[in-house]
Amino acid sequence: MLLPLAQHSIPEDFITEGIMLAGSFLIAAISLRLSYVKHRRKGVLLVMLCGFSLLLAGVLAAPTAVLELLMTSSGGSMVALGHYLNWRCSHKNKEAKLPAAETSAAAVTLSAAACR
Repeated sequence: MLLPLAQHSIPEDFITEGIMLAGSFLIAAISLRLSYVKHRRKGVLLVMLCGFSLLLAGVLAAPTAVLELLMTSSGGSMVALGHYLNWRCSHKNKEAKLPAAETSAAAVTLSAAACR
């Protein structure tokens, strides 16, 4: 929440972005590994890898700032969705159904498809 206030103290260079990407990839890999042994769903891996691919492509290869923003935002959203699917699949046996108000119909469909 305070990050926007501190944005001027965060260096905007390639090394910092690389360290942030590597750190987030490491955290995601550890999180996924701990839960993957429970559910073994490849769809979760695919969503995470697509998200990180978009993040990496946005940082390294986006020709414009707008395209970089779109690619990194989409990639971050896919990584977040991958974390949700990972959590959902690893807790599938503990909960019978998702509450109707929790997510949209598309997310429920994607969640159900990824956890099969």
